[in-house]
Amino acid sequence: ASLNEDALLANAGAQLVALFLNPIAAMVSDAFGVERQQLVANILIMVLGPVGMHVATNREASARARFASVSVLLGSLQGFAGATIYLLVVQLFSVKTRNTRMGFAYNVSLAIFGGLFPVCAELIGPSKVWCLLLMTGLISVLGCCGALVIMPRKKAWQ
Repeated sequence: ASLNEDALLANAGAQLVALFLNPIAAMVSDAFGVERQQLVANILIMVLGPVGMHVATNREASARARFASVSVLLGSLQGFAGATIYLLVVQLFSVKTRNTRMGFAYNVSLAIFGGLFPVCAELIGPSKVWCLLLMTGLISVLGCCGALVIMPRKKAWQ
């Protein structure tokens, strides 16, 4: 099989794992609260993301094995973190804020980190990808700290 076929199978596998974990993530967020569920999920992403990068760049394993392991890992993280983030956004922001400011910020961040990250990683080479991961992690931590400082304690933005 070609590399494109392997990548397609890995992507389909990641989506299937994510679909399987969506109801489990919803049950966890119902039981413990969406805030705690998102905190744990994002910590897992920060810890296991570099593991996924290491597996993906391991040249000793076959391409199919690398794609399969990374798709299971990233699919499970996506299913656990991505399924309930919208519940947290509903709790934190009013309809007006969600439909304007949050939508704009989401699409800009998706365009920058979702579209440009692979291009930048390809340009700087696999040995320096940790710089990009560190930069995005730092931006994420600063964003979380900023949100904790700015947001009111009791009520969501009105």
